[in-house]
Amino acid sequence: ISGGHALSRMSIQLNERLNDRRHRCTVLHVHANHINYWREPYEENVPFLDRALVAILETGDAAIAGHFSYQAAWQVLERGMPLKQARPALEKYAALAGKVRNDAARQIILLQIQLLKNLSGETATPDVLDDAGFSEAAALSTFGATGSNTGWFFYYVIKMIVAFDSGRYEVALRYAESAAPHIVGALALPIETTFAMYRALIVARVLHEGCARQGELTALLDADSERLRHWAEHCPANFRYKSSLIEAERARLVGDLQAAMRL
Repeated sequence: ISGGHALSRMSIQLNERLNDRRHRCTVLHVHANHINYWREPYEENVPFLDRALVAILETGDAAIAGHFSYQAAWQVLERGMPLKQARPALEKYAALAGKVRNDAARQIILLQIQLLKNLSGETATPDVLDDAGFSEAAALSTFGATGSNTGWFFYYVIKMIVAFDSGRYEVALRYAESAAPHIVGALALPIETTFAMYRALIVARVLHEGCARQGELTALLDADSERLRHWAEHCPANFRYKSSLIEAERARLVGDLQAAMRL
């Protein structure tokens, strides 16, 4: 991770030295949306996101704009921005996706907006994302028509979060299992770490309540815990709390409440 991060920083410096405006948006987008946050806090990534957006608008690269829009939008959530501020930020990125006519990217951002609405109690019921201005079915139709693994992954992860937050742990586990085959569309994106954290929380809850898949789910919990621990070693500011939360759940599962509270 550290080597890849150093190489990415070098590519930005080289691009600037060569004054290569044509590829600047790509270099900055990849750094800001795939690499930098594995080593640097999300807040310190914001200037790179801003620079990438400026370069995208200057070059008019529609393909990069589409990818940038939904990936930068998710970082708004990862940064923990207050809900009232987060929604306008996401709407800005949705407008960008719409401008370049990338409907799959736009639907992914709309899903993120619906997640915020759900957390605020604004959707039809706690277990759905639909409201007067959004249809889950329309989003899924878009993902199916475009073959968007990324869209399906975001959908299932967001539904997993909604189910977990409403206490429907078995349902949340089914969404996690549906998301897993589509993770290829989100590798090296921050949502991958959120998926690992929530899946581990869900599995810990299901194991606590008792189930017939103890061995399989324990192995899954161990794997997600190890991945989170690895990421936290490289960037504590972004991932330590996720790792610590899962370690606390693991301690609670074995009855070590003091360790759980300490973590």
